[in-house]
Amino acid sequence: LRVVEDGTLVLDGDGEGQYPTLAIEHDADESSTISGVIQGSGNLSVNDGTLEVTANTGTNWQGNIELGTSTTNAVLNLIGENALGNGTVSFANSGSVINLAHNADLAFGNAVSGYGTITVDIDGHNFTFTNAEADLTAGSHLNLLNADFSLDAAQNADVAQKTLISLGSESTLFTNGGTEAVNRSIWGLDLTS
Repeated sequence: LRVVEDGTLVLDGDGEGQYPTLAIEHDADESSTISGVIQGSGNLSVNDGTLEVTANTGTNWQGNIELGTSTTNAVLNLIGENALGNGTVSFANSGSVINLAHNADLAFGNAVSGYGTITVDIDGHNFTFTNAEADLTAGSHLNLLNADFSLDAAQNADVAQKTLISLGSESTLFTNGGTEAVNRSIWGLDLTS
């Protein structure tokens, strides 16, 4: 673990293949923010409360963030596109949440595992998964607060088959339904938002 003079957080190994975990421990009503570059392959854990990560073009991180513990949940706010680089996220508690915010189209490619909630609020722009989220547990929640979500995109269709999709009043779930259209299945749909 290093923080270099330009504010870059480097989660690097010990040279022997071991990677550290930076544990962020605080109470449920507390939060931490990372707004600089994140690099390396070390891991993060957030036991409780909120971690906010703002996108930075220099981020090239490849570790994992574990959200919550067996008895506490945590929140990860990702602001902007590619905030985690190639990092992954593991839900350690079903009450944990990933909030995605952006003011343009957003392609989310970070692998997510476990059971939890992904919430998307991107000012009515298009949201696309660029990862099939193979390790996301069936029944997890995808809350679209203000986003357009096409079932024509292959990874979106894959994720829809394992998530309960909740549509906010400013969101759209759609398929083109043209001659190349195929049937799409979703795990569940909540229109009460």
